[in-house]
Amino acid sequence: MQKINFLKQSKRAILLLCLLSTFLYSKYKPIYNFEDSNFSYNIVDGKYKVILSDVDTISKNAYGFKLYLPVFLEDFSLEILRVGSIGNFSGLLFKNFKRANILTVNSYDLKYYVTNYKQKNLRQLDYLLEDKVIPYKKMTSMVLEAYSIPKRVSKKLDKLIYFKFLRQENIRGLSYAFSMTFDKKTIDSFVKKKRLELIKDTKSEYFYINTFMKNLSMKKRYYKSKKTDKKVYKQKEKKAEKKVVKSTLSYSLDIKRVYQAKKINGRYLSKKELLEFIKHTDLKEQKAIAFYNLGVFYAKINTNSANRKAIEYFKKSNIKEANFNLGIYYYIGLSIKENDKQAYKYFKRSSSQGFLRASQNVEIMEKYKIGIY
Repeated sequence: MQKINFLKQSKRAILLLCLLSTFLYSKYKPIYNFEDSNFSYNIVDGKYKVILSDVDTISKNAYGFKLYLPVFLEDFSLEILRVGSIGNFSGLLFKNFKRANILTVNSYDLKYYVTNYKQKNLRQLDYLLEDKVIPYKKMTSMVLEAYSIPKRVSKKLDKLIYFKFLRQENIRGLSYAFSMTFDKKTIDSFVKKKRLELIKDTKSEYFYINTFMKNLSMKKRYYKSKKTDKKVYKQKEKKAEKKVVKSTLSYSLDIKRVYQAKKINGRYLSKKELLEFIKHTDLKEQKAIAFYNLGVFYAKINTNSANRKAIEYFKKSNIKEANFNLGIYYYIGLSIKENDKQAYKYFKRSSSQGFLRASQNVEIMEKYKIGIY
């Protein structure tokens, strides 16, 4: 009898733990929903670029946020920026939380904070897949990004990663921008192999990636009933129409900073090489690129002091990407006092230099009289 009672109590305890964990994980704000996300698409060099078009924020009262990483993913970038010019937040990034797996790391040790499989030791994604828990301390903004993910790693995805807030100081809220990259041939062949019914509510060149994205589901593993598809997508179209109506009543600028460094004389230079290059070159164009690359280096570190350094170098650079980044710094008040007038000035300058993303921001700012006095 004692054994039977013990087994019953154990089962109840396990059930309660499962229910509790399910409840806690459901409290995390999703960066995008499987059933109700609005993506825009582009094709560059044989790759599908998928950009989350939904305008949303993470509430200051949120428990945390969660990000789904699908299979076949080659690159992704999630940039989270505070709303306003004050405050910071701390928290933990993980796939499965285990207190014993919390790493003791230095915020400058990029191998825990960046994933780039073309460079050695930049392997944040590997640590997450190994169930390591990565701490973030006193962040004014946060970037989760991965580049050149090999197939051996992307096959292990179809995973959710979580960020749990531990502390927030004077944070009004957080806005974010998110994008992903997939190999076009891989996605097209997968959709054909699974005989998924093409979802044709976009341009014809995007039918396959659109079908892939709208069939994402961790539980169903890409197998949705074709019978219910038409009803589901009619409902989605109605929701999309409502979103369009709502979006016309507000505005949203492109606030994703440019992090791509530029080659000098055919190669990427280290920080030390860039500083030496600036000392000895008289070529204004190349010196401007070197200043920009230094700005990118510090922007990726993403601490208050590093961001201030990035701003300093971007101002010295004065190329279109640098001016676009400066517009973002001033617009959101990242490590500098929020100033819409200065934001408009730098977006306008970048636009005049031919940067399309800046032109789009200028158009919105002029329409809603932001930073224009």
